[in-house]
Amino acid sequence: MEPPIPAYRGDEDYVFICYSHQDAAPVYAEIGALAKAGFNIWYDEGIRPGVEWTAELASAISQSSRFLYFATRSSVDSRHCRDEIQFALNHNIPLTVVMLEDVELPPGLELILGSIQAIRKFDTSRSRYREQLREALADSVVDTLEPRSPPPARRSAPRRTILAAVCATLLIAMGWAAYQLLPLQMENSATQIDRSIALLPFDNNGGFDDPYYAESLAEDLLNRLVSIEGLLVASRRASFAHAERTNLVDIARDLRVANIVTGTIRRSTSDIRMHLELVDVSAGNEVVRWSQTFTRQTPAELLSVLTQTTQRIADEFFPAGVGSVTRSRLQKQSTNSEPAFELYLRAKAKYRNPASANSVNETAALYEEALALDPNFAWAQAGLCQTYLTEYARERIITRARPACEALTKLDPELFEVRLALGHYYAEIGELEKAIVELEAAARQNARSAETHIQLARAHASRFYALQEPSDRTRAHEAFNSAIEADPDHWGSYHSYAIFLTRIGELEDAMQQLHRALQKQPDNMPSLNNLANIQYRLGQVEQAKQTWQRSLAIDDANIYAHSGLGILHFYAGNAQEAITHQRRSTELSPMDHRKWGHLGEAYAAYGARDDTEQALSRAIELAEQELAVNPQNWEASGLLARYYALLQRHDKAADYIELTFRLNPAGEPMTHYWAALVAIARSDIEQTFSHLEQALKAGLTRQGNFIVREPLLADLREEYPQRFAKLIEPYI
Repeated sequence: MEPPIPAYRGDEDYVFICYSHQDAAPVYAEIGALAKAGFNIWYDEGIRPGVEWTAELASAISQSSRFLYFATRSSVDSRHCRDEIQFALNHNIPLTVVMLEDVELPPGLELILGSIQAIRKFDTSRSRYREQLREALADSVVDTLEPRSPPPARRSAPRRTILAAVCATLLIAMGWAAYQLLPLQMENSATQIDRSIALLPFDNNGGFDDPYYAESLAEDLLNRLVSIEGLLVASRRASFAHAERTNLVDIARDLRVANIVTGTIRRSTSDIRMHLELVDVSAGNEVVRWSQTFTRQTPAELLSVLTQTTQRIADEFFPAGVGSVTRSRLQKQSTNSEPAFELYLRAKAKYRNPASANSVNETAALYEEALALDPNFAWAQAGLCQTYLTEYARERIITRARPACEALTKLDPELFEVRLALGHYYAEIGELEKAIVELEAAARQNARSAETHIQLARAHASRFYALQEPSDRTRAHEAFNSAIEADPDHWGSYHSYAIFLTRIGELEDAMQQLHRALQKQPDNMPSLNNLANIQYRLGQVEQAKQTWQRSLAIDDANIYAHSGLGILHFYAGNAQEAITHQRRSTELSPMDHRKWGHLGEAYAAYGARDDTEQALSRAIELAEQELAVNPQNWEASGLLARYYALLQRHDKAADYIELTFRLNPAGEPMTHYWAALVAIARSDIEQTFSHLEQALKAGLTRQGNFIVREPLLADLREEYPQRFAKLIEPYI
C-alpha cells in the first residue's frame, strides 16, 4: 500500500501519527486529508534507511507538537502503539485519541488513556468529527508558544512569534475548510483499499472423494497471489475461518480487505467445472469485478486455470503492469507435471486434515511421489520440509527433515514457501542468522502471514537467549505483535508470544496473552497447558490443577497435561501419583527427554533406584541427540545437567551447566535454578544459595513450589532454616 505523503521533515510543528499497519487504508486516507488541510504530518514512513528505528521513533515523538492516536481493534492490541503512547505521555506531548471503531480498551491502555476524551469518529457526524479534530490539532499550534513543564527534548529552532502563530492558525483553519469539503471518497482511497484481497475456501459441489481437495486448490491459488508484489493478501487461516459465512461485506470487514475471491468446484463423470469470482465490497455492497467458469478434464489440468487467474488478478489491480520481480514470478509455472500437481494437492489436504496417526508418513509419501515426477517442484519440496519439521517438533528426530529442507537451497530462493520453510529449518538447527534473513524476506513478501512473524519472533528470541542483545529482545516483541496484527483472531500468535514472555520471566503478561488465546479458541489444549504451567509457577496450585484437569477432560491423551499434573504431584510429595502421570506421558511421547526426566525424578523421590537410572539414562540419550541437532539449545543443556546431577555424575553435570551459561549468558530463571540443583547434588551450599538468589532475582519470584517443595533441597531447608527463610521471604 503506497504511503499518501512523505513524512514531514523540518523545523515547523508537526503531528505524530500512531496507528496499526493493519489499518493503513483508513489511516492513510486521514493522513492525506490532514496534509491537504495544512498540517505537517510525521508517521513511520519517515524512518530513514539505516537508522535504528526505536531511536528515530523516540526522537520524532519527543519533538512533535501533538500525538494523534487512531484507536481500532488492531491498534489497541499493538504493543508498539502502547509503547509510543506511554513515551509521549512521559514527555508531556499533548495527545489526541480518535476512535475509528467502537472498541473496548484493554485494562492497561484504559489506565493510560482514561483521562483523555476521545473523538468517536465511528458514531459522530462527519462535520462534527472534522470540527472536533480541527480544534484538537489546531490547539497544538498555540500550545507550543508556552514551555511545557518539564519540557521535552525538542529540536533546536527559533521560537515562533505570536503573529506567525496567528497566521499559521488562520492558514490551518482555511485549509481545514478545504478538508471538510473533500469528497467522502478521500476516506476510502480507492488506490489504497482496492489492493487488499482475501480468498475464501472453494465450495466443493460434489464429485471429489477427498473432501479437502477444494480447500487445497484454493490454498494453492492463495500461494500464487502472495507473489504479486504490492497486493495485500489476507492470511490463509483468517480467510478460511470464514468458510461457513455467506455475507461477503461482513467477511471483508472482519478481514480488513476490500475485495474477495470466491470459487466453486464440481466434478462429473466427464469433466471438472470451476467457477471463480472477484467481488469488490469496498462500498459496503457486493460488486462483481469479473466472473469466469472453467471446464477441464482432470484435476491436474486446473494448473493452467490457477496461473491464468493469478495473472488476471494482477492485471486487475495493476493495470499499468507489475514490477519485474513479480512479472518473473507470475511467468514461472510451479510445475509442468500435471500428475505431480495433483499429488501435491492431495499431500496438502492430508497435511492440513490428518485422518490417522500415520499422517506424517502418508503426507511425506505423496510429496515424494510428486517430487519423483518433478524434482524442481519447489512448493512440493517446501511442503515435504515442513512436514518433517512437524515430525521433528513432536518426535525430536531430524534425520528426515535435514535432507528434505536442505534440498530447498537449490530451488527457487525467492518463493515465499521456500523462504518460510528454510527459515523454520535454520531456526530449529540453531543457524539463527540464516533463519532471520530468510524469515525477514518472507515477512516482507507476505506481511499478512502470522506464521512467518511467529517464526521470525522465535528466531530473534533464540538469539536473545544466546547473545543477550536487547535489540533481539525488542525485535522478538515486535515480531510477535506483528503476528497478532496480521491475524488478530488466531490463537497461535498469542500462545507463541506467551511462551516467549514466560521464558523471560514476564509471567503476568504471558498469562494475559494466554487468556486472549483462549478467548479465540476456548478448548485449545496447548494454551490451557501453558496457562496451568504459569499458574503453578506463580503458586496458584489449585487453579493449575483445575486447568490441567480441564485439558485432560478434552483429551485424556494430552501429553502435557499428564506431565504437568505429574510435576504438581511430585512437588506435593505424592510420588506414586507423579509416577502414574509421568509414565503415561512417556507412553504418549516416547522421544521427548523432558518426559523421561520427570519420570526419573518421580522414581527417585519414590526410592526406586533401578527405575530412576533407567528413566534418566533414556532422558540423557534423547537430550544429547537434541543438543546435537541444535548446539545452541540451552534448555536441553540445562536439563542434561539436572539429569546427570540426579544420577550423582557431578563432572558431567558441571560440564553441562557451564555450557548452559555459555549458551544463555544472562541466566534465564530456570538456568540458575538448574545450577542450584547441580550445586546441592555435590553439597556446595554457597553455590546453591547463590544460584537460588539469582534465579529469584531473574524472575522465579512467587514460584515457591520449585524452591520450597523441591525434594532435592529438603536437606538445605532443614539444615539452614533461617538462611533459607531469609532467601525466599522477599519473593513469596
